[in-house]
Amino acid sequence: MTTRARTRNQQRLENESISERLDSAILWIALGTLFIVPLVFSFNGFVAVFSELKLVTLHLGAGLIAILWLWKIAVDRMNASDGRGEVSVLDLPRWLGRDPARWLIFVATAWIVAQATSSLLSPLPIVSLLGADDARSGYNLYDNLTFYVLFVVVATQFRTERRLKLLIYTLVSSGTVAAAYGIAQHFGWDPIGDSEGQARVWSSFGNPLNFGAYMVMTIPATLALAVPDRERRNLWLGVLAIAVGLQIAGLWFTGGRGPYIAFVMSMLSFGAIGLGIGQIRSMANSGIAAGLGLIIAIVIVVLPSPKDDLGISRVLSIGDQIVGQNDAELDEKNGLDARFDIWGTTLQTATSWESPRDESTASSVLRPVFGLGPDMFVYSYPLVADPGLSTNIVDHPHNYELQILMEQGVVGLVLIISVIALVLLAIYRTTKTLRSNATDLGTLGLLLLAAGPAAIGKLVEMQSGVSRVSELAMTFALLGAVAAIWAMASKLIPDSESASDGSSLSRIAISLKPGAVSGLSILSALAVTAIVLTTLIGWDLRRTTASRSWSAATSASTDIKRATGWFESQADAPERPQFTNSLFIELFNAAVDQHGLGEEDSALQLMHTARQLLLDFEDRDPYKRDVQLNLFKTEVFLVNWGQTEIADQAVERAERIFELYPAYLSMLQIVADDMPFIGRDDLEIEYNARIQDLG
Repeated sequence: MTTRARTRNQQRLENESISERLDSAILWIALGTLFIVPLVFSFNGFVAVFSELKLVTLHLGAGLIAILWLWKIAVDRMNASDGRGEVSVLDLPRWLGRDPARWLIFVATAWIVAQATSSLLSPLPIVSLLGADDARSGYNLYDNLTFYVLFVVVATQFRTERRLKLLIYTLVSSGTVAAAYGIAQHFGWDPIGDSEGQARVWSSFGNPLNFGAYMVMTIPATLALAVPDRERRNLWLGVLAIAVGLQIAGLWFTGGRGPYIAFVMSMLSFGAIGLGIGQIRSMANSGIAAGLGLIIAIVIVVLPSPKDDLGISRVLSIGDQIVGQNDAELDEKNGLDARFDIWGTTLQTATSWESPRDESTASSVLRPVFGLGPDMFVYSYPLVADPGLSTNIVDHPHNYELQILMEQGVVGLVLIISVIALVLLAIYRTTKTLRSNATDLGTLGLLLLAAGPAAIGKLVEMQSGVSRVSELAMTFALLGAVAAIWAMASKLIPDSESASDGSSLSRIAISLKPGAVSGLSILSALAVTAIVLTTLIGWDLRRTTASRSWSAATSASTDIKRATGWFESQADAPERPQFTNSLFIELFNAAVDQHGLGEEDSALQLMHTARQLLLDFEDRDPYKRDVQLNLFKTEVFLVNWGQTEIADQAVERAERIFELYPAYLSMLQIVADDMPFIGRDDLEIEYNARIQDLG
């Protein structure tokens, strides 16, 4: 018996050691992912897609976290059971009542479940699951699952002052590096990027608004680090002042009016939280860092630069944007003028729930409940928008909640509003708790000052911005940090845990033997490991390899090598619109050139090859606008070159374009003007009449 007990204790110690190592790995993978995602991009065309490395880093990091976390739970369960443990009880109401932050986690979990349901009901489930376009990220189910993993791991595993400090340092350091690179772009130095010709800088984000949104989060977090007194105070304040100066200058150079307003709101909330805690005097160091940082930013802004400084004009135009609307085409509008149009059309969509697919009555009834499906907004917008000559593809309503409403329905909207409300409640409750329990601004107060205003500023920016994975990863991590801080602060309330635990079980409690819990934990870990690895290899690695090959082929020494590389890359990732469209254009132009030289057989072969590329892509995504228009063009050319049997397909395609894109009159006019080339003058007259009626 003694030997058996000794063996059991040794096994328990080994399991505890494994659990600790897994916990440490989860911590550093999470921090590494959050640091890398905003900074990495396709430097010098390393891969063909700008955001490729951001997505791979996000998916890989979140996937590894999910795997290690579940195995940690399995190890802990095996250690707890040891064949002699007590019966485990799964009691959701009791679990929620023990920890106020768990309500936030529960609602976020319900939101993910709603998104999964919406994806299943989507007109294109595979697109809703994995995304439709390389330039559009952060709204498919795959991306949102990674955000959820980051949110939950921070909310539950970062409940120590040290870990939350590391998270804040990660935000501040990544933001400072991004700001420094953005400033370098403004002054014409961009050795690894491609910002030439851009009046507004975008640093490593690919869009100035996303860059500005990240600065909105980093600036209050940096100022919070200045609060506590420490050794070499002046040196520390100087370092933080430089960081703040770089961040403010970077924000200024983005020219983003939405981020400007969000920055003001984050600073107001910074002061309000400090005042609410009742330790406003402790924030004197933050004021010093802010003042010095502002001076540094002004010096940077006024330095001569090859790019014009648009900051003043963008700030002065905020008022005009709020009150001014015009009747110009969407292409000619910007700022709130364009957003008012898009918001109005989006709300109109919410009354009709138009879908590009013919749907059953049951599907139509469920649309308001679960929405159009993740990443489906772009296909329904032209069905409802007012017809015009605009050529802009509107793929986002420029408001996060409206995007959720359209793609995830009323259920999704209610859940995301609940998440936001709980985050704001957490900030308020934590502020109130710290005010009544702290004699000075302790570490929890510092953490709240860092995470709270950053989260509030970003939530404000999301009301008019187009968020992408570059800043959404940190956004959800900050929401998780707010939940973790709330949970830690709630322990300061006397008898808070015992009062909320309760001794009786609810009616829905489920009892499980220790062996069953361990078995379920292991099976869950095995299943998630298999799914994550399969997805990473079959989706992310495959596409990244193809993207790298495409980029390498672009700089090939001969046309044959370049064409061969492009064909191989497109074959490896045929679902990528960038690859398919680029290769199509090359083949289409080559076919036209060959026909002009009298090489009719070669021209027909090239045109059919180009058409087949689009037909294969259409099998996955039959509603993409440029694919349908390009297919129509190939059919017109083939009919014009003597293959009259395709004329009926061209007519069917024309009808399909009129059905799917009634808002794009310029596109419809192209179709109408081409009808005589296939011998259908009657349809030219009919289509022009329909265009007149639409206009």
